[in-house]
Amino acid sequence: MSDTAALTPAAPDKTAAAVVTAPLVVLDEKSRCAGLYGPIFERLEIEPVYAWGQTTEQVMALKPVAILLSSEWTDFMRLTAAAARRANIPVIYVVDGAMGMVVSLE
Repeated sequence: MSDTAALTPAAPDKTAAAVVTAPLVVLDEKSRCAGLYGPIFERLEIEPVYAWGQTTEQVMALKPVAILLSSEWTDFMRLTAAAARRANIPVIYVVDGAMGMVVSLE
């Protein structure tokens, strides 16, 4: 084997089974997320769980890796954010449109 071949990284295997991980949960309706988050989920190749309409207990049962929200303007959002913080789950607040702006500046 040549030295160049030994240093060349293998191409990622797109046919390999995806690793199942805890979901990223967005406390909003999917229809609103394009304006809030831009194409970030597509770029990361993930499909978050859109938890609008679920209860805090249902969201916490998903054992999310993190929770994203743009505000705490409903009881559901406030209670879910508080429960997540108590469970040491990161709660990430996104300013409306900020993610789309960051992505478009690249």
